[in-house]
Amino acid sequence: MRQFNPNNATTLKVDQAKGTLDTMIRLYEAKHPQEMKEFYSGLEWKRQMQDNQFASSKKSIKQISNMRFGCSLPPGLFKLVEKAFPELFTDKEQFRWFMTNFPQFRVAEKL
Repeated sequence: MRQFNPNNATTLKVDQAKGTLDTMIRLYEAKHPQEMKEFYSGLEWKRQMQDNQFASSKKSIKQISNMRFGCSLPPGLFKLVEKAFPELFTDKEQFRWFMTNFPQFRVAEKL
């Protein structure tokens, strides 16, 4: 398993991680074009459902509110990325780095 922390990494390691993730995403998109088309359509809907630029949710029928959505990935792609970078979605700094470098998966307009 790769250990990647953008704050403790050299520029080369950060660039390698970004390159690896970019390749993984492009290959997944090429292999699953219909899934990705539907995913991006759903992601746009999620963005429209936000109360503000920080992606706090609007109240639903059940009155659930103040939930914040950081990013969204298709389940298959999420599993691939999580397997290659196990701390990417659990470490706050790494997650922020991912949302900054891959804004196509970000729900919030601002971090």
